[in-house]
Amino acid sequence: NPHRKLKKAALNLEIADTVENARRLAQECLSAGRFADACELYRKSLSGLYHDDPNLMLGLAHSLFGLGEFQQVKNTLDELKQKNPDYQHADAHLLYARALESMGDIAAAQHEYEALADYYPGPEPTVRLGLLLQQQGRLQEAQERFARVLAVAKTSGRSYRDFHQEWIATAKRELK
Repeated sequence: NPHRKLKKAALNLEIADTVENARRLAQECLSAGRFADACELYRKSLSGLYHDDPNLMLGLAHSLFGLGEFQQVKNTLDELKQKNPDYQHADAHLLYARALESMGDIAAAQHEYEALADYYPGPEPTVRLGLLLQQQGRLQEAQERFARVLAVAKTSGRSYRDFHQEWIATAKRELK
């Protein structure tokens, strides 16, 4: 049953309308591609004691990204950082960079991808940076990024390569 977790989360929320149950259902909605439903659940949960909860704000940003509301993604993540200055999350940073790129702010997106490439626990931002550099005609720099991803993959364990196979395959394809 592919929607078992979604149905269970919806039932749990129906039984007990708590922020945690709403968060779980929103997460399942995100996984199922039901971004509008997730967005509604996150917005409802961001009230009272949880009005600036960073994990709920990040979930809202993900749902907004799925809806193509990139300016709202950026605004939500800016607000998250303002209200929670000590909160650091690599996925939030990557989502911010992707929103900037989707909005057409290529210079800012490139800056964010470069920062991410230094600490993100996987090759995605490095590959995205390489693709961005390619689009700008900076082929040598792009090739260096792709080669770096393949070098790390070659020396990493099987679980790393399996987990990041999409990005490793993209780097390999673009390097040819």
